[in-house]
Amino acid sequence: MLIRTVSRLMRPTARRALPRAEWLGELVRAHRHTLIHQAMEEGLDVEDALDAIQDAAATFITRSMWLGLESRPEEAVALLHTLTRNHARNARRRRHRRDAPLEAAHEPEDVSLEALEAELEHARQHVVLTGCLSTLRGAQRAVVVARLFEGERGAEVARSLGLTPGNLAVVLHRAKRRLKLCVSRSVARHG
Repeated sequence: MLIRTVSRLMRPTARRALPRAEWLGELVRAHRHTLIHQAMEEGLDVEDALDAIQDAAATFITRSMWLGLESRPEEAVALLHTLTRNHARNARRRRHRRDAPLEAAHEPEDVSLEALEAELEHARQHVVLTGCLSTLRGAQRAVVVARLFEGERGAEVARSLGLTPGNLAVVLHRAKRRLKLCVSRSVARHG
């Protein structure tokens, strides 16, 4: 019962879409040689090129934003070429990933386990510090970034932020204390 109801509702839509599908089929047939050539230039064989053209046509016909292109065939052909090129490139990328040898995924022989663990620890510390830095707001964050990460002099930072050198020292001290607390909590929580 449900299938009959849905099919009755879909028939008028399918009838309206049929002329557009026929128009697109004629357009693809008229330009099939250039479309195949374009897909093959992207590195596909003939069979994959035909699949890319079919995918491009399916994308073209399912997008309602391109309904008005039936009256502008030169724009429709240009769009069809663009869609074919994009589908061909995507197919080539998928095939390249699928065909990549498993040996390429293995780590090189000259990397030691200690060096890898050191890099992982460095990355973990970076993530913790970045997260803690994001908790700082306003002047504290600006002072920490300028003084500790960019290495600017205290007098220059104070002048650029409109602070006195004493106030800058207090802000920096509080920011460092807050960062140390955040880092120690993160280490205690996540190891």
